[in-house]
Amino acid sequence: MSKARASAHEALKSRDVATRAAAVRDLSACGSAEDVETLLGFAKTDKSPSVRLYAAAAAADVAMRTASTTTGAVREAWVAAATGVDPGQNPSLLMVLAAVPTQKVLDRLGRTLRDPRYDVRAGAATALRRMACARGNPPAVAQRLSTTFSEWLKAGRHPADAVQELVRIGGQAALALSEEAHTAAAGRGVAAVLDEARDRLQQREELPTYAGVWASFGGDVMQPEPEEPETWLVIDEAGEVVGPSTRSTVALDGRASIDGASARLVWATRPGSEGELLALQLPDRTFWQCSGKVLVQVGTAFQGPLEAEPAAARAMSRALEPVEGVVAKRMRARMLWRGGDASTASELLDELVSQKKPHADALWTLAQMRAEAEDVDGATAAVARALELAPKNCTWREEANSLARDLAERASK
Repeated sequence: MSKARASAHEALKSRDVATRAAAVRDLSACGSAEDVETLLGFAKTDKSPSVRLYAAAAAADVAMRTASTTTGAVREAWVAAATGVDPGQNPSLLMVLAAVPTQKVLDRLGRTLRDPRYDVRAGAATALRRMACARGNPPAVAQRLSTTFSEWLKAGRHPADAVQELVRIGGQAALALSEEAHTAAAGRGVAAVLDEARDRLQQREELPTYAGVWASFGGDVMQPEPEEPETWLVIDEAGEVVGPSTRSTVALDGRASIDGASARLVWATRPGSEGELLALQLPDRTFWQCSGKVLVQVGTAFQGPLEAEPAAARAMSRALEPVEGVVAKRMRARMLWRGGDASTASELLDELVSQKKPHADALWTLAQMRAEAEDVDGATAAVARALELAPKNCTWREEANSLARDLAERASK
């Protein structure tokens, strides 16, 4: 047992609610398959509602992460433990069922979607969403979900909110619902959601949908992830893919693929972000399409590798254009420069350094650009001002001092 896992198990014995809640959250990230039933026990019996809620979510996270390495008997035990009580006591228990996409479990969730209690129906819908959006589902699971959802919709036995959720999940997870199912759903007052689902299915067949800067944080959709990105991909509007060790294209031939491997787009929520985002699921990784602050975070983490690839730098500069803030603008200028558009980069940097309080990083980038363009006087002025404004512990101070000495030698010749 790892140290983190052992520490979490010890904390579960505490009488303090906050300590137990923190322990189940920790197990969400470091727990193993053996912890699922323990967490389900806390989800059913702990005196604290918050601990019960966190424990159910943690059990689902661990189950989703470890299901592929467990036996059928273990997964059946999870189902029995999660369904052995009235779901009204804690509807979040149903999320564990997402890790066991059998027809039997699907049928149970379908019945639960007809429960008269809204919170119980919502719990079932969340389980179905996690099941449908999980990375690595074999084609047989996707087909089972598509067929079952279609049958439910055609039967017309579910309440309107459940119908809406089924259609929405179909669009989020690229399920091929039948036309008869769509027709049946259209008569249930969910036209807007149906249009959205159809639009998303169509967007998956269009290369521009895949365009952008993508980052993987190590987890899958609807699962806990580290805060720092682990790797990146850039895809242009023609489907050309560039990554740290990837040169490929997106192929759309009935099913999207990259380098012959399945590539599925899903729409999902990500902790810390508002609304639904696009995620690109490859067999071994899930990537999120980046924008705003996350784009700046990715650009900071992988500045060197991105700048080293002109196509990646150009994609970053385009994605950063609407992002506000000095850091984003300076980053965009660097990406424009490394992407081959030194003129636009220079204009953007001139704007940044002409402010009343210019940013030292912007001046340093301007100095580098001018030095590369053999503008010795301009580079000398920019690097001197950058060193004057920069904190003593800035990461590029030694490099800037070296450039200043080099520029002085050039000027003396």
